[in-house]
Amino acid sequence: MRITPLDVRKQDFRKAVRGFDCDEVRAFLGTLADEYEAVLMDNKVLRERLAEQNDKLTEYQTMERTLRDTLMTAERVVQETRDNATREGELVIQEAQLQAKGILEECRARTEELRREMVSLRQEKETYLARFKSLAEAQIKFIDTHQDDFADLDARLLQMADTVAEKQGTKVKITPIKTMPATDEEDQWRDYSPLSTGKANAAALDKEIMGAGTTGTPINTITESGEHAGPAEMARHTEHTEHTEHTEHTENADNSEITEITEITAAVADTVTAAVQNTDGKESIGI
Repeated sequence: MRITPLDVRKQDFRKAVRGFDCDEVRAFLGTLADEYEAVLMDNKVLRERLAEQNDKLTEYQTMERTLRDTLMTAERVVQETRDNATREGELVIQEAQLQAKGILEECRARTEELRREMVSLRQEKETYLARFKSLAEAQIKFIDTHQDDFADLDARLLQMADTVAEKQGTKVKITPIKTMPATDEEDQWRDYSPLSTGKANAAALDKEIMGAGTTGTPINTITESGEHAGPAEMARHTEHTEHTEHTEHTENADNSEITEITEITAAVADTVTAAVQNTDGKESIGI
């Protein structure tokens, strides 16, 4: 049970013989009550101040917890950010390494492919050079083999031309087939063409023969001019007519021989053409 100042003031004591002075006891109780009341008031003030301090302390503690939580959150966020950055950096590095590895492998594969293509092209070049060399050697061998045939063809064409020239009084120009000199190989292949030379000779012979076979003086001109001539002129006309008929008979015979010579020349040219084409076809099969 708590004692209040009022209880101190109202406290009664029993009277006894030889007891204390009542007035002094009352005075002392009053003083004690006043002091006790003052102590209670101070205690109340202190309690209030303590409550305020406790409230502030609670507030400060709350702020501390908030700051601590905020700091911990910030540290956690920083750590998470650091961890995420580290993981992302590692992923970027790994991806870059994979890409670099892929690019390197692709470059190596492309380099190997180009190397194989270069080797293949070099082999093809060597193969083509070998085939062209073989073809050229075959052509040279063919020319050397048929050189006598070309010379014989020249001789036959010249003989035919001389025969026609003797009978028709004309001169047929025959171009001899070239023999290939052993000098510059490129000039030899560029200038040498036995087939075209043989055809040109045949064409020239045909042209000269046909031109020579159609020359002569028209009979109608002499006949028309002789209708109004005198006896001497008529005699000359008769003699000329007989000579003309003999000439026509001779020309018909010569034309038959010319036709035969032309056919022989064409046959020889066709033979040379077939031989050259046959050789070209055989050598070009492997290319």
